[in-house]
Order: sequence, then structure tokens, then C-alpha cells
Amino acid sequence: MKNCIICGKELETNETDVCTTCFTVLISKYPTYNDLKEVIEWHKKNLGDLD
Repeated sequence: MKNCIICGKELETNETDVCTTCFTVLISKYPTYNDLKEVIEWHKKNLGDLD
């Protein structure tokens, strides 16, 4: 099972890279599609760098 790229929580079957909770926070902070996409891609790229 995959984990959320933001918080590390195990994802549900209907979630892809980000859990519902983190997605809700991200969409409120980055309301445009391009900004949201850029932030998610950054987190995917830097997933292991912050550990």
C-alpha cells in the first residue's frame, strides 16, 4: 500500500499520491490547478530528501 507523499499516512484505495486531509489543506493554500500540480510534483520529487 502507498503512503501519502506529504504526511506519510497510508492511502485509501480511492487516493493516489496525497491523502484526503493533505489534499484539502493543499487545495485551500494553492487554489489554482497549476500551483497545486507544481507543489505535488515538488513533494514527489523530494520525498526522501526531508527525512
